[in-house]
Amino acid sequence: MSRKADILDIQGQEQQLEESERRAKLSEKQEMDDWKWLMSDKRGRRIAFRLIDMAGVHRPSIDQNTAAMAFKEGKRWFGTLIMEKLERHCFDRYLDMLKESK
Repeated sequence: MSRKADILDIQGQEQQLEESERRAKLSEKQEMDDWKWLMSDKRGRRIAFRLIDMAGVHRPSIDQNTAAMAFKEGKRWFGTLIMEKLERHCFDRYLDMLKESK
C-alpha cells in the first residue's frame, strides 16, 4: 500500500524535497564521473567519436521520406546529446578526442 502525502506535513514535504535534491545531485555527479572516466583513455575517446559519427551529427538529416528523415533526426539528436555531455563534463578531453580523430 502506498503512502499518500499529507498536505499539512510541511516538515515531511521539505525532507522529501531535500532527499530528492540529494539524489539528483548524486546522480549528476555519477554521470559526470562516468563521462570523465570514459574520456580519460584513448579507447574511450575513440568509442565516443564513433558514436557521434554514427549518429550523423555532422551530416544533414534531410530526406524526401519523412519517416526516414525523422529517424535520422532522432539519431542526430542522440549524437548531439553525447557531444553536449562531453563538452560540459570534460571539455579538454573532448578537444583531445577531436585532435585524435584527425
